[in-house]
Amino acid sequence: MNEETIIGDIVREVAEPMLFINRNKQIIFATKSFEDLIGRSDLIKEQCECDFLMIPSVSPDCNHLCCWDVIDIYLTNNESGLWLLKRGDGSLVPVLCSMESVKMGDRKVFVVLTMKPLCSHSPNNMCICYNMGLGFFRSMINSRKIENYLDLTIDFFRKSYSLKSIVWLDMKHGFVEDAGIPRDIPSEKLHNVIFTTLKALKNPTPFDVTVHGNKKSYIFHIFPPSRTREGRVLLVRNIGKITDRQVISNILCAVDVANSQLSNLKIDPASECEPVIFNVLSEREKEVLVYLTKGMTDRETAAELHISIHTVKNHVRSIMCKLNVNKRTKLIKFCLTHLETDIFTQKKIRKRG
Repeated sequence: MNEETIIGDIVREVAEPMLFINRNKQIIFATKSFEDLIGRSDLIKEQCECDFLMIPSVSPDCNHLCCWDVIDIYLTNNESGLWLLKRGDGSLVPVLCSMESVKMGDRKVFVVLTMKPLCSHSPNNMCICYNMGLGFFRSMINSRKIENYLDLTIDFFRKSYSLKSIVWLDMKHGFVEDAGIPRDIPSEKLHNVIFTTLKALKNPTPFDVTVHGNKKSYIFHIFPPSRTREGRVLLVRNIGKITDRQVISNILCAVDVANSQLSNLKIDPASECEPVIFNVLSEREKEVLVYLTKGMTDRETAAELHISIHTVKNHVRSIMCKLNVNKRTKLIKFCLTHLETDIFTQKKIRKRG
């Protein structure tokens, strides 16, 4: 076995989900993590056949476009994709896909796709990121009319993530405003393809739509609610090359909170009092976290809880490990950004006396 073969085998085993597809639309390389993700291992030298392997994007006639059909559009617009992978059992896996083309001279010879799985945001399979965002967006909608909330969320995503072209779509009544829709794209055509695609999906999940205008092609990233096909949907254009899946999760949270105001929808009551993220912490760790977010020192926290400073430090290390945060300041900022303060104050804290 030569060095190239050994290196190739190592990359295949340890790399994140990746595909290399040649000009003949054949998969010439797939990492093991990709094969595990879709539950198949027979991809090498197989035709790409996006209809059977993935849904990179949907066109206005509701056909699934091939990755080779749309990669130039994504690269020109400097965009990541919200694609759907088809598992061997027929289920769909939403992924955040980044892509590059490899050229020899002026000729494109490979397409390289790198996938990051997005967690399902269905009620039965809520991920940590999703649950942490619910509290933040619920706090935005409290005591406000739904119209104000829709405007606030758009302003939040524009300022926080530089998402300039973002618009709400009411599946029953059309676009809340057409400001984010290019003039050469009929809004009715866009509405119809989104509605048709949502009806075809067994479970609502983010997906992309590619629409050809008079002078250029546009990519719309569609974020539907998790519990209905007739509620409010958020459309984002020019999302950029994002790598942080928390951005996607936050958008999904904002959409679900907007739709929780509809009479036939409710956010899971269990998540109203305490997000699932806290289930990984012990009761004592939750108490320590309360004092951390109030800016108290380890010595002050130890005095309040009648424990040693050494014990407090151990609890903090454990909390950071469980929440996957490597610095105390990041931990506090993380919690205050994504969770409501009321969630902490609901905990019964043992004080002196």
